[in-house]
Amino acid sequence: GASGEEAVQNAASFLFGELGAAAAIGPAGSNDSIFAFEIAKNEESPSVLISPSATSAELTFIDGAAKSDEAPGLFWRTVGSDEIQASVMASLIRDNGETDVALLFQKGSYGQNFINALRDSLSGYGIDSVQSFDFVDTTEIGDRVDDAAAAIPEMTAVVFISSDIDDVVEFVDQAATHVGYQETGIYLADSASDGSFLEGTASKDADIYGTRPATPSGAVFDTFADSYLAASGFSAQEDVYAAYTHDA
Repeated sequence: GASGEEAVQNAASFLFGELGAAAAIGPAGSNDSIFAFEIAKNEESPSVLISPSATSAELTFIDGAAKSDEAPGLFWRTVGSDEIQASVMASLIRDNGETDVALLFQKGSYGQNFINALRDSLSGYGIDSVQSFDFVDTTEIGDRVDDAAAAIPEMTAVVFISSDIDDVVEFVDQAATHVGYQETGIYLADSASDGSFLEGTASKDADIYGTRPATPSGAVFDTFADSYLAASGFSAQEDVYAAYTHDA
């Protein structure tokens, strides 16, 4: 069957074109959200797209910059832009005294825009010894790990950005056993905040730092969490993104 962009656009065409859906929840990823929105924004009969976890800054104005109560836009998301998280990660890298930084990232809207925002934030802190290395899929990660180590002999930190948890596991396991990463701090984003990461990686003692929004608290969130658990069987506090949808 179809995969990637074709599969997303086929699904969007069915929902918005054949069924005439006025709104749809998803997709989860930034790249897929861009593909789906191309169908949803049909000028003759536009539909609303709501993603719970697409964080790319590219999506902020995908439906235009001007918004109002009368025209609130067609693309919604219940999670913040990566520009915010990139700023927090940069401050963590600065606070840890890192000086020579490698950025490994998944090609596409999510990875590229996160890295762009992170570079800007790092530069604002005077951290300019930064090099980027991109990859398409898991099979290329080992080569990028080697490339970064060869290009930055004094590497103090490496940032790894991918929407695929299998990529994160592969990278951490590769880096943890690579001679060029033994004194290197590893920085991961919220997409790695998943129980399957700890279950999958063999490198439990790696020097890893992570960023993700704090889990909400209070009566409204507690009510949501109880309802979410009853309906899905999963904990909103532990889910990577569900916790941020309670006030959507």
